[in-house]
Amino acid sequence: MNTKHFAGALIATAALAGCDFGGGADTDAGVDSSLPLPDANPSKVLACKTGTLLAGSPRYDGAPDSPASGSPLKGDPPLLWRGLSFDGNLVYTNTGEEVWYTDLSAPQPVQKRVTGAKGDAQSKDGACADARLTATFGQAVLPDHSLVVADVQGNRLVKITDPTGPACKVSHLAGVGKRAADNMNDQDGPGKSAKISGPLWPVAAADGTIYFVDWDNKKVKKIAPGADAVVSTVASLKGSAIDDANSMVLRGDKLYLADNDFSNGIIVEINPADGKVTTIFKGGGSAFDVEGAPVVMGLATDGTRLFVSAKDQIFTINPDNTATLAAGAPREFEFPRNYDPTADHPAEELVLLTSIGRSTTAGANAFLTYQGDSLYYTGGVGNGIYVEKITCPK
Repeated sequence: MNTKHFAGALIATAALAGCDFGGGADTDAGVDSSLPLPDANPSKVLACKTGTLLAGSPRYDGAPDSPASGSPLKGDPPLLWRGLSFDGNLVYTNTGEEVWYTDLSAPQPVQKRVTGAKGDAQSKDGACADARLTATFGQAVLPDHSLVVADVQGNRLVKITDPTGPACKVSHLAGVGKRAADNMNDQDGPGKSAKISGPLWPVAAADGTIYFVDWDNKKVKKIAPGADAVVSTVASLKGSAIDDANSMVLRGDKLYLADNDFSNGIIVEINPADGKVTTIFKGGGSAFDVEGAPVVMGLATDGTRLFVSAKDQIFTINPDNTATLAAGAPREFEFPRNYDPTADHPAEELVLLTSIGRSTTAGANAFLTYQGDSLYYTGGVGNGIYVEKITCPK
């Protein structure tokens, strides 16, 4: 993967939001008493209803570190949660060099490491206790309950079988797995010989087909089910409204990707059957009723609606090229002193923080997932990462 290009794009994203990369986390973040509590607006009926803290530590201001495997979901230091993938009551996430899970059906859920080790970035297959990853960037649950994980700097995708059991194993699935420039070529074919540069955002269809973004090659590709894991191109993003993607979801038989230019949030639809790329939404601050560029990040679907996170709020996307507020108060960067992020709040009062500085390592500030009747929002400021469960009935 062209990491210089990748980092530059992330910094440009931060510039859209008017954020300063210079100083790192502010140890006083979240305690500015000059910020009032968000105003409830009972006349506005939102798609989402109530937010509840699921995991993390929103006010944590210490150094980033991995919690102990088996620790409670809420505690210090918090797990560096990113996007979530559900398999029944099991919830998976990745933190860069590690993959973790929790079982929400447990009386007192805890977070457990599946594989990888913080501070030991390398491509190494084998038993999960020994396997290593370089920089993960999304995971998806396959029909056989295994996981596919995108290792963006390792330029490959791996499969994790029996991820919560004693036979847990990491296996090379696709991409030649080299970090050097000789992997920058674009080559489809059997998985282990295919050349992929910067795989992101894997999603899995019901038949086991895996779709992912080949970031440096500006394409969406798929991996066919079967022993050969054949990689083929679905669509090229070159010449479309977006040439990057900061999130991707599968709704029905279509793929949806979100990105930004310098003034608009953009969503495109891809039909895997013919590779057609169609812009279904392109809107600036006026479309979202916010000041400045909206900076669309997370993207999720309940099978019908499309949700996006933008400007510390969550919106549904409308056919008339507008966005409707679903959850979140218009607040950025820090919690008001008299706001308790560990308490339940009505959707219109939720303070949903996003940390632009986190985009240097996570590639996005906020992650959205829809499961059951709820949205799961992963955000935070500095190292105070947290997951908010927000009920949004269908």
